[in-house]
Amino acid sequence: MNEPSNLRLAIWAGSKTPVFVSAQQRIPDVTLAAIVDCDGSSDIDTDTWRSQGVAVQTVDELLTTPATPFDALLIATEQAEVASLRRAVALGKHLLLASPEKWPVAEIEELQFLGEKRGARVIVGEPLRHRPSVQAVREAVTSGKLGKIGLMRLHDWGHAPSVQAASIWEALRANIDLACWMFGEKPESMYCASSQPLEVDEATVGPVGALQIHLGFRAGGMAILDCDRSLPSAEIYFSLSVLGSTGATYADDHHNRQLLLGPAGARGVTSGEGVLPIVSRLRNLFEACAGRATALTTLEDLRRSGIVLAGAKLSSEGSAAVRLTHPEDHYVLA
Repeated sequence: MNEPSNLRLAIWAGSKTPVFVSAQQRIPDVTLAAIVDCDGSSDIDTDTWRSQGVAVQTVDELLTTPATPFDALLIATEQAEVASLRRAVALGKHLLLASPEKWPVAEIEELQFLGEKRGARVIVGEPLRHRPSVQAVREAVTSGKLGKIGLMRLHDWGHAPSVQAASIWEALRANIDLACWMFGEKPESMYCASSQPLEVDEATVGPVGALQIHLGFRAGGMAILDCDRSLPSAEIYFSLSVLGSTGATYADDHHNRQLLLGPAGARGVTSGEGVLPIVSRLRNLFEACAGRATALTTLEDLRRSGIVLAGAKLSSEGSAAVRLTHPEDHYVLA
């Protein structure tokens, strides 16, 4: 298909639809063409959007209705099935998988292969990579300002029902991806310790608790990651620090507490990055579809973090360090 000068986007995001729509409206070159609402879970005023010329349909209606022209489909819901994604790609529609951890790498690879034959791009949007604060740290690393990277420290704490990646292993995979992204490679060795036992919360899709992982990279580089989904409140805390041979940088939200002075006196206000990470993912989709940029996350990145995550699970289960084998490229107990 021709490279779009204006991307007509269909959003399939379930209860997160309003957030993704808000992000889309900040990008002039991306037009909202349709909202997929299969069961009323999109939490939108359908009449309002239809009055503005936006189709509100089930996914079957979207993929079979010629009167709904769109160029790309954004997927951010667990309701989506791979069969529907195959249909969209077969029609030459670009895909943005906003939560790549929900999809096996083999399925994403299959979709990308089909997309190459249909002129459609299948792009994954690793959420943490698109946080503005993380991108600022990444820029400091790649610019060489920090010299040789020696240590990365990351805290990712939250309460499982308030976090999209409810399984702590899913959350840890995203943390591992950041470490591999910063160092540019897989670790040669690692040790993963978990809270015992990892409790299962009925309100989530998997185990919750706390994990700490030490990653050892070549030439002495090290990353220490703390991932916790057992906090008693809906508060979250994210902190990323990188130390190099000539400098250091960090992204530390400190709960993003700001001091607001006004007629009623001083009060603390909690702010955040809002929809900016989603805006970044959508911009990357548009630029990649237009052939002006490459996807920020590649299939090889997903394979890499998956291999390291498997090693972390092996270490946790065996209560022992693991090492990377060559050329087999997997982890074994050290």
